[in-house]
Amino acid sequence: MITEDLITNKSCPLCANSSLMVDSINGEIVCTRCGCIVKERAESFDVEHISRDREDYLKNTRASKTSPLESKYGVSATRIGTSNTDYAGRVLDTQSQDTIVRLRKLETKILVRALNKKSLRFIHTELNKVKDKLSLNDQIIEDALRLYLKCVERNLDIGRHRLPLLAAAIYLACKISGVVRSISEISSALNIKERFVFRYYLLLTTNMNIQAPLTDIFTDISKWVVRIANKMGLDEVTKRLALHFLELLKKKNFMTSRKPISVAAALIYLACYISDKPIVQADVAEIADISIITLRCSYIDIKETLGLWNLP
Repeated sequence: MITEDLITNKSCPLCANSSLMVDSINGEIVCTRCGCIVKERAESFDVEHISRDREDYLKNTRASKTSPLESKYGVSATRIGTSNTDYAGRVLDTQSQDTIVRLRKLETKILVRALNKKSLRFIHTELNKVKDKLSLNDQIIEDALRLYLKCVERNLDIGRHRLPLLAAAIYLACKISGVVRSISEISSALNIKERFVFRYYLLLTTNMNIQAPLTDIFTDISKWVVRIANKMGLDEVTKRLALHFLELLKKKNFMTSRKPISVAAALIYLACYISDKPIVQADVAEIADISIITLRCSYIDIKETLGLWNLP
């Protein structure tokens, strides 16, 4: 594949043509008129690859960026790649492959020793797992790690489990950033119980004087409506109808003590029923990770507020 980048600072020695192109596969600069190879082993200025997921990234990358943990404890961000090929894609000989394997082992030992200074190697691994499972961005992961390190500095981790404390830091970082993630999702990603996450979340907010910014309940409900609708694969019409019902509730000063996710699930079910979508309450409750009784009670409250007495 020949790139579209034109080389204007050189000319062809045969036809004096100044329009040259880069062949990124063979690493050559070629004249567009006569086909003469002006330069071999030319530098490529294209994007090396496009990583659509973590698996793609690990397969194609040669060096990773610095994580907050590596920056704090002085661990180099450069990593030895997993492929046994050189820069041109040629397979290394046996002696070079053995050398690279030994260097990889030495690099792993250095990284492990550096992270074991504060027993954070396990935390670093779990953060990467949660990032992939919940599709969190780097900023939230950095904030969560920063909150966890503050807990370690204040000795809040002594005599306590690390995973619930990390889950509480992730949940608090999500609330500060305005990203909708529930405690049940975070606890499921880390395979711990929800009550422990909530207990450690209260510990963080109490002992560290950190409070999540207060948001309007209707804003949280609208975010949950969009997220549940995307999970269910609903069309834009149904999604907008649910948001329209939410605006009507806001105008009628709807007040409830229920969680925003339960109200959002009830609005999704109401919009699906109005739009004649074949869906039952059990499916909505399962996707929203709430009980059917909670969904039904929220649905009844919404019907009473909007005056939709003829609906079942």
